[in-house]
Amino acid sequence: MAHITEITIEGLLGRPEPIQIKLKRDVNIFFGENGSGKTTLLKVLDAALSRDDGAMELLPVTKAVVDIYSIDKKKVFKHTWERRDAKPFHELDRQQLEMIEREYAAMADGHFLFRRGRSNSEWKVFPNKRRERAVNRWEHTFLPTTRLYSAGSGPGRPGALRAQLSDTELDQGFSETVNRAWLHFYSKTLSEVRTIQESGLVAVLKHVLDPEQEDGTHTPHDANAVYTRVSNFLARQHHSDRISLGSASTFKRRYDQEPSLRRIVENLDEVERSIERAMIPVNSFLEKITRLFSRGKSLKLSGNELEIILSDGRALPIAHLSSGEKHLIRILLSAMTAGPNTVLIDEPELSMHIDWQRLFVQTILSLNPSCQLILASHSPEIMADMPDSNIFKL
Repeated sequence: MAHITEITIEGLLGRPEPIQIKLKRDVNIFFGENGSGKTTLLKVLDAALSRDDGAMELLPVTKAVVDIYSIDKKKVFKHTWERRDAKPFHELDRQQLEMIEREYAAMADGHFLFRRGRSNSEWKVFPNKRRERAVNRWEHTFLPTTRLYSAGSGPGRPGALRAQLSDTELDQGFSETVNRAWLHFYSKTLSEVRTIQESGLVAVLKHVLDPEQEDGTHTPHDANAVYTRVSNFLARQHHSDRISLGSASTFKRRYDQEPSLRRIVENLDEVERSIERAMIPVNSFLEKITRLFSRGKSLKLSGNELEIILSDGRALPIAHLSSGEKHLIRILLSAMTAGPNTVLIDEPELSMHIDWQRLFVQTILSLNPSCQLILASHSPEIMADMPDSNIFKL
């Protein structure tokens, strides 16, 4: 777990002066006109976090120093990369620059994922004035402008092949990417829910098999609230149609009169409360996406997968969403699951309605308040509510 504290970049797109930025722990926005180097800065940070010197060789910079704070080790690691035996980028002609841009684009699609740098440079790490290889890769998330289908690229599906895929195949790839990411996140919640249910079952059996251990004390509960939560608990179980709590009034009378029933259902009530707490991140994600959708669409769980429900109740495959809606789900899901690590996003405003742009940063922080967010953006709306100290103009 880590985040970036400071960066120093020399020779960015041939600039004579270095760029030095001390980054915030929460939100950082690189803002500037086209060609100012915003995307390159994100790629430098991704290369540093990934320890990928091959990627650095194809970027128009001569030197990069990236300070990364390890949350686990509680210290800063200084990552330094410097171009050796190569012309500075401001001395290259247009044809050479275009060749490097093409090579980087190919590398981003997986062609040169494991390619060594041409000048044998590498990221060096200096945590305590001596060289130490601390980690192979810092955990982080990078969403480039090609983020919608980027997870479908790689050594097995290079960019040249991706360009030949049909729209249907691309949509299928998007659905698989989103559902795979969702399942990775949701499986952790399901595991927590199973643990809660098992602990609740043990507590119920204890009351049934060894009632003498009860101390006779009883904390009053709202019988109606208990009835609702236990009903919800039973509704999620297999063969729940074979179990009935009866009417609310009948349940309340038995709850008040039968201590054994009271102890059992109160255990189930606590299980349901714990499950509700475990499901807060899941429900928050579904609710926030639904709130942003238009025309009555809502995001729901169907088994372990995400599903879109139209206003008339029909289900819509997630692949049939608009490009803006797809980008929104892809970004928010990736940011939500990033934990306290760094999230890099290039031009998040792509395909986004202006209202979404205004809510974008706060929506991410509400889903994952512990992440470090670093954006490259042209949108004034993305930055509208941000303090000037969080915006870095290039």
